[in-house]
Amino acid sequence: MPNSIATQILNDYLVTPDPRYALLINAPWGAGKTAFIKHQTKYETDRKFLYLSLFGIDSVEAFNEALLAAIINSPGNETVKTARQFGEKLKDIASSSHVMGFSINLSSLSLLEGLKKYLPHNLIFDDLERISMPQTTMSGLLNQFIEHDKRRVILIANTDGIVEGEKEAFDTTKEKRIGQTIEILPDVEAVLQSFWVDIPSGRGKIYLREHQDLIKEVFGQGGHKNLRLLRYAMRATAALLDKTGERFFAFERAFETLVRTFLALHMAYGGGLIGKDELRDRGNSKAFGESMLGKATPEDAVPSLIALEIAHPECDIRIPSNGSPLNVDLGWTLITQGYASAELINQHLDQSHHFRDRLDDPNWIKLFNWECQPINELTGLLEQLTAKLQANEITNPGEFIQIYGAIDFLVRLDGLEETREELAERFIGYIDSLVAAKKIRPRSPSSRWSNRHVFAHDMGRVSYGGYSFEPDEITSKVVERLKEEMDAAYNANLSNSASALLDTFETTPEAFLNQLDYSQIDAKYASAPILHLVDKDRFAERFLDLIQTDRETAMQLAERLKSRRQEDRIELKDERGWINDLEEILQTKASARSKLGGAQVKFFVRQRL
Repeated sequence: MPNSIATQILNDYLVTPDPRYALLINAPWGAGKTAFIKHQTKYETDRKFLYLSLFGIDSVEAFNEALLAAIINSPGNETVKTARQFGEKLKDIASSSHVMGFSINLSSLSLLEGLKKYLPHNLIFDDLERISMPQTTMSGLLNQFIEHDKRRVILIANTDGIVEGEKEAFDTTKEKRIGQTIEILPDVEAVLQSFWVDIPSGRGKIYLREHQDLIKEVFGQGGHKNLRLLRYAMRATAALLDKTGERFFAFERAFETLVRTFLALHMAYGGGLIGKDELRDRGNSKAFGESMLGKATPEDAVPSLIALEIAHPECDIRIPSNGSPLNVDLGWTLITQGYASAELINQHLDQSHHFRDRLDDPNWIKLFNWECQPINELTGLLEQLTAKLQANEITNPGEFIQIYGAIDFLVRLDGLEETREELAERFIGYIDSLVAAKKIRPRSPSSRWSNRHVFAHDMGRVSYGGYSFEPDEITSKVVERLKEEMDAAYNANLSNSASALLDTFETTPEAFLNQLDYSQIDAKYASAPILHLVDKDRFAERFLDLIQTDRETAMQLAERLKSRRQEDRIELKDERGWINDLEEILQTKASARSKLGGAQVKFFVRQRL
């Protein structure tokens, strides 16, 4: 059991009749010092103890005021009653301080002497390192209880947190006042029960309560001393699992890997062991000291990631070649942004093969797992996919690029006759053929690069469906060519998209507004310029109707437009002139209908746009 020795030392101290020294409980912030003392002494309900936090106390007056307040709030009605009576006797002493509605001189020695009569024999002073006055002054105050009154004094502190200029003074007073120091280790077992109160009921809380050994193991592997990191990570994990579709829980091994990895990364990030860059580098094998083919690359290695991978062997700190239940993009968003919608989370998990029956794997995934395929089946699979590529039947960009990445890997290992350069030219030819057949898929207007082209091409990898490969100079030519043609198809179709968007606005304004909302998933126009291609006159007519018939929707629309023409929205700069023109058209059309209507619209535009 953690802290069993500390518990014995504390128990021995609490039965020592005349110790004449203080006992120091020392540990880093968040290690559970206060929780340990609270559990061992029950000071919240036991009148034999008095607890006082010294946090922020900057004077003798502040100390005495806090001590009086602690007495009044301590358990036991008789203590409160006598403390009040004592305070009433001091009403005639001039002071600028007010306690319990009367003035008292809180720096008076008579006050401190009087207060001692109402103190229990066991005093607990917390946050010693967080006082705002000299340690020597505080030591003098505490010494009255330690030596003069022969009380048992328990001090709680993180001595590493004492400000630089006060460390020497603390060390000097420590030799005189503190007879014994005990170090506290984080006791996950003891604090877990209190953590459940902070977690809302739901699937996440149920799963975590059923897997407490997993939680304790991940925390222990990380070598963390701060239990707050664990609390925050558990709350974030429960929130993640509450948004996760129920069907994913059935894949027990993959789900456990997801939870383990998220807990480990969340605590490492919260504790400053890794940052945003390291979370992105999870998908780059070079950051772990080797290339995709196992070649050592020490110059690119990230020591913090390597150490984290060693500490957590059952977690996907490094993204495996066959992907992870917690991919780079989802992990980065959840941990650095602190939020992801249920829709986004489930989309990422849906794309991961870890949450699918392997018998249902499509051919491109079977090819990606080529090392597990019998040679005759692998040969047939390559022939079948080649025929489909030649017939322009593989139009999903994610599947297309993953097929190329898998075959390129085979070529690198001399598994096929052609060279890598020849393979790249062959796939560029397939792209040209898709363009000629008008089967190339336009990219999405999404503002997120990882969603624009179906497959993600960032964070050092090309990924889709839970699988990824690391592009180099040769493979990047194919990847970039596919993206260029998808961009060209998007731009060529943009006028038609603008026309369709206008139709949506005229028939269903709410759906139109959704198209302008920021979305991490859907093909929306939150950060993609398109309004400059919309017919201004038709748009203005419908806008005017909304101002008269649906004021709420009209105000939401004005808010969207106002946001889109802000100077800092550089990506939408093409729309600014269109929105400015729209203002004039709205006012002109409204005035043509009626003067009163024109005045209303002018005021609306001035106020809302």
